[in-house]
Amino acid sequence: MKNTTLLTLLGLALLLGGLIWQSLQVSRLQEQVLEMNGKAAAPSEKEATAAVASPKENEPKENEPKENEHYELAKAMGYMQRFAEKIYWAGKEKNWELAAFYVHEAEETAEEIIAHKPIKNEKEIAPLVAQMFIPALEGLEEGIKAQDALLFGQKYQTLIQTCNACHAASGYGIIKLQVPTQNSFPSQVFAP
Repeated sequence: MKNTTLLTLLGLALLLGGLIWQSLQVSRLQEQVLEMNGKAAAPSEKEATAAVASPKENEPKENEPKENEHYELAKAMGYMQRFAEKIYWAGKEKNWELAAFYVHEAEETAEEIIAHKPIKNEKEIAPLVAQMFIPALEGLEEGIKAQDALLFGQKYQTLIQTCNACHAASGYGIIKLQVPTQNSFPSQVFAP
């Protein structure tokens, strides 16, 4: 009985430590968002001078998307949410190869968003994705490469918190994600 109680207390202590760590991560991400928003609002004199002095450098190349070109950000975000859910279910089943596949798909979608440089609610979305979402995905990859279910779970929770912090920073705080509780893909097998 003592061993069970000890294990329960140890488990609770680990869980509490993980939650505190995640809270610190979210605070750090929120600080980064505030810094990015301040920088985006007021470019430095050097940045402003460079933009005026060499406009050709700032123009998109022939095959690159144009900054103001219509881009369906909500559609891309829907794909990222779908991939994030599939990453979760693959990781939960310890199908690390499948989880890594969906991380790659999510990275490609994030890179597409960055390339299109969408602006929503007068906020640049590309820097948020590059500085928040990509690092969170890279952290998730650590858990996948280590094939460590506990680390994967912690990094997945960080990914969800990062998504919510990014939504808040971009003026879409009404969009809140959570760790999936029900598999939305009953036709797909996630077990290895």
